Amino acid sequence: MKKKIVLIVLSIVFVILLIASVLFITRYTSSADKYASLMKLCLSSQDAGVTTTSCKGFVKSVSEEDSANPCFDLLLITGEGEYEEHTMCVEDSIVEWTNPYDDYTSLIPVNIDVSYKQFLSLDILFSERVKISLLDDEETFAFLDSDNIVEENSSLFANIRIQENEAIMDKGYYMTGKSGSGVSDNLVFIQVAIREILIDGSEMTFHLVSSIDGKRVMFEVNTEVFEYMQAVDYEQVVTDITVLNTSVLDVEETYDVVFVINPNIFELEEFIESMLSIDQEGPFVMEGLELILMMANF
Repeated sequence: MKKKIVLIVLSIVFVILLIASVLFITRYTSSADKYASLMKLCLSSQDAGVTTTSCKGFVKSVSEEDSANPCFDLLLITGEGEYEEHTMCVEDSIVEWTNPYDDYTSLIPVNIDVSYKQFLSLDILFSERVKISLLDDEETFAFLDSDNIVEENSSLFANIRIQENEAIMDKGYYMTGKSGSGVSDNLVFIQVAIREILIDGSEMTFHLVSSIDGKRVMFEVNTEVFEYMQAVDYEQVVTDITVLNTSVLDVEETYDVVFVINPNIFELEEFIESMLSIDQEGPFVMEGLELILMMANF
């Protein structure tokens, strides 16, 4: 009787283990080959039983129709000037990725690292991790500069997120060259709107509005002449602006505004702090800076 009970118990345990094994194999074998195509396109290595596949490329979009299993639409860099489209669908719980930008309207350069272990050399994976992080601008430029990749695929690579450019857009300004060079340099404000233009004899006074470090700032510029650059029939045309032809400037558009500075005596952080602390009822006067160029953004 006892032997019979033991056999029944063992049979039940065996059935439970069998069911658990089938569930385990079904659960993990279904994903065993999902990285095979990725391994063909990217570099793979093994260390202490962990297989790591590393790629460089671009995130085109992320489909979250199934939020638990997002699908990444990628362009993978497979060589110098070479790329291939690839879709990677993985469980959300194993992915480390946060889009630092607002959307996927432009290609986002990224590093992709996929790591996992195999169970007893079987096609069963565990400890899976997918880490996606931003690619350095330098590496992005190296690919884009190779073999005329942009020129030959202009529609595909027309819009790419460059970290340096995104930082400039957030700040609203940038400096050219290196401080301490001993020569004249430029301070550039981007996406600047013209609020009004006042004329006094040969002098023009511009009241300009821009976003500086996320704050709306109005500043005043006094000048007698500067260059205006615009695109005409896909060519850059430069015109000298004086009191006689301010009408060529379109107050409905925005401009990049360029000033000459002396980097040896100009303190950028102090200057920006002064701009941001000004009473917004009156403009900040750009004293000591010479306006040399307005570039149309359209």
